[in-house]
Amino acid sequence: MIRLVLFPNSPDQRILDIDTTVTIGRAEDNAVVIRHDSLADYHARLERRSDGWFISDLAGRGDLFLDDQPVRSAPLALGSRIRLADASILVIALDRPDSEILRIAPVVEPTPPALPAPVSYTHLTLP
Repeated sequence: MIRLVLFPNSPDQRILDIDTTVTIGRAEDNAVVIRHDSLADYHARLERRSDGWFISDLAGRGDLFLDDQPVRSAPLALGSRIRLADASILVIALDRPDSEILRIAPVVEPTPPALPAPVSYTHLTLP
């Protein structure tokens, strides 16, 4: 099983668990559909091989990146950052029990700093 975070640290962030070979792209018959104009209909394939998980370019456009390096096909590792054109994906688990997955913080809108608590004054009457 591989666990991915699509669009990490964005309001569109979502987690996917994948346990078989899948394709990623705009076309509706992909296992992972990403509706974005920058992606090809069939952009990439995630595949479980005997020596691990791999990602392969199906579009041939040179816009598949793994950890900021252009690739045609490459093995994935825990923490790998995948970019398909303008879509970003983070690998947070690779055939590991839940106790060994990479943890990421949920997207949280910044909140303004809290105001300091009001100061309480005691009035003294001097003789």
